[in-house]
Amino acid sequence: MPIRVFLTCFHSNLIFIMPNRIQQFKRRLIAFILGVIVIAAARWIYVGQHKEPFSFEAYTMGTMYHVKVVGAHVSGDVFKSWMLECHQILSDIEADLSHYQKDSTLSKFNQSKDTKSLTVISKDFETILTCALNVYDLSNGLFDITIAPLVDLWGFGADGETNKVPDKMEIEEALNRIGSKNIIFRGDGHLGKSIPDLEINLSAIAKGYAVDQLAAYLDQKQCENYLIEIGGEVKTKGVNPDGEIWRLGIAEPTVSKEKEGNLLAIVSLDGRALATSGDYQNFIMDNGEPHSHIINPMTGYPIQHRTASVSVVTDSCMWADAYATALSVMGVDMGLAWVEKLPNTDAYFVVRKNDGTFETFMTDGFKDLVTESW
Repeated sequence: MPIRVFLTCFHSNLIFIMPNRIQQFKRRLIAFILGVIVIAAARWIYVGQHKEPFSFEAYTMGTMYHVKVVGAHVSGDVFKSWMLECHQILSDIEADLSHYQKDSTLSKFNQSKDTKSLTVISKDFETILTCALNVYDLSNGLFDITIAPLVDLWGFGADGETNKVPDKMEIEEALNRIGSKNIIFRGDGHLGKSIPDLEINLSAIAKGYAVDQLAAYLDQKQCENYLIEIGGEVKTKGVNPDGEIWRLGIAEPTVSKEKEGNLLAIVSLDGRALATSGDYQNFIMDNGEPHSHIINPMTGYPIQHRTASVSVVTDSCMWADAYATALSVMGVDMGLAWVEKLPNTDAYFVVRKNDGTFETFMTDGFKDLVTESW
């Protein structure tokens, strides 16, 4: 059977959801348990079992990740080492770029109010920051990794929901504390800030980057066929266990249990990445009106358009991740024209209609990826 990866918006609020203390405890507990499972699985392979395809899953960055390798023709011992090294790659990225691990490089930068000195950052940090700032410029500020104060203000941050919609003065105050233009970065391994309260949150791009890093590792090991997925961000190469190009299902963006898993499109993907962002999972109500967790960093207010989700296909999962977030802020009308200008990039928009159903729009290149059946 082909692999079904339901790419909905369950992972799309990366830049906006920050765990409270209870969630942090749960994450650490689950991470410990799944870490034990990874070691146990590695031991199972080590003692001589050898089955195709190889696959494993564990917990990282507040979500699950899955790796499936087909046709590797290696021993259990070799695959055990691959699995543990993949897990270490993700652990290193999280220790560097996590916004909820207090001792990460990113957290230390966020905690500092110093606008005079610079923080030494890793190559991982530099690569992801370069991408984030490029997309910030390309989107005219609609993709902004410093948006956390607005997210908190609207009740989508670490402290949870608020009892009221913020007033204009509160929003203006938060806007004064954000803006990637206030990041000091010249691509030389150093990072600074021009305003003391500036914070960076890489959740909208870090999972995509991690997918790319695992793909690079498997490419180094000369793996010809694999699927890597972290919290809904996916990259594939080659064929699935049936010898066919990997096929991924984009599910209807709904909170309805009855409709959960209903597919809107099936996409064939080889050697490229797919990321999805959307609005439906996380919102607050005020006088019967829903306010999306997707906030426009230029206005300080939640988006008003009816675009429910955006899926982006391009060569890099990191770039797909960032593009999908930017397009979710833009909406379908502005987004379609914008994405058409991007090289080797295609998008699929799901728009909510007044009657609660959905209509879809896509670039011409995305139409070539959509198949009719599994």
